Amino acid sequence: KELKEKVVPDFDNAKEVLQRLSNELDEATKKMEGLYAKQGRGRQFSSKKERDAYLQESINDLKSAKSDKETQLREQQDRLSNLRRQIGNENKGIDQNEAKIEKLAASLVSLNKTIDEKRRARLKIFEERKDQQRKIEELHTRLK
Repeated sequence: KELKEKVVPDFDNAKEVLQRLSNELDEATKKMEGLYAKQGRGRQFSSKKERDAYLQESINDLKSAKSDKETQLREQQDRLSNLRRQIGNENKGIDQNEAKIEKLAASLVSLNKTIDEKRRARLKIFEERKDQQRKIEELHTRLK
């Protein structure tokens, strides 16, 4: 329960962020390709030099954005990997605890059986003692 409350929301959040960053990276790549395609078009600018400067600036901006997104994506992938590792470790711990519980439960059953056997033996000894005391009383009564 604790594992689900703690790690699963972080894991889901990391997956969502990873998906979002992947989509943004794809969009930036498409945008950059579109800009390369626009290099052949000169309608918007008065000179080729002006157009090239604008496009180069846009390309540089997009490359920078792409680099940032790739960095964020790697960080999220690392985080996701760490969360998966943490979940694996928690699951191992849970399995170990379950094994300990099963072992302790078996020990408890064994101890309860031993206690019952000892109680029965004690009752038997008490009954034998009572019988012996009655016999002694009968002998005392006969001797008188």
